[in-house]
Amino acid sequence: MSTADASDYANIEYVKDVKGLKAPAIYAGVKLWIAENFRSAKHVIDLEDREHGILIGNGVLPNIMLDTGMVQMPQQASFKMKVEVKDEKMRLTFSQFEIGGRSNSTLYKSETAQIKIRLMTFGDEIVQYLESNKSSDF
Repeated sequence: MSTADASDYANIEYVKDVKGLKAPAIYAGVKLWIAENFRSAKHVIDLEDREHGILIGNGVLPNIMLDTGMVQMPQQASFKMKVEVKDEKMRLTFSQFEIGGRSNSTLYKSETAQIKIRLMTFGDEIVQYLESNKSSDF
C-alpha cells in the first residue's frame, strides 16, 4: 500500500452549471439536498451565509475499502464540504479528509482514489436534484 501525499487529496474542487436557476434557489436546493442526503443538516452544517451564497458542512463516506493485500476492511472517511453558489453555477470544494478510528492521519492512495470518485458524484447528484425540483409543480 502506498501512502498518499497532499497532491492526492488537497482541496478537491469543481464547478457545476445549474442552468435556469438563480443563486437563492440553488442555495435553498443545496441545503435541502444536504438535509436529505446527510444524517442531519443541523449537525452537518457549520456555516450558512445566504447573503454570499456559502454553505460549509461536514460529511462522512461509508465503505471506503482499505485493501491490505490479505484482507479488505471497510472504513468511514470524513471530509469538509464547501458549496458556493451564484446565478446558474455552484462550486464544490472538499478538504480535511480523515479515516475514522485510525490512530494516525495516514491516508493511502487507494483510499483517496475512492474518496475522490465518490465526492465527484455529489455535484451531478445536486444538479439532478435541483432540476427535478425546478420542474416540480407541487
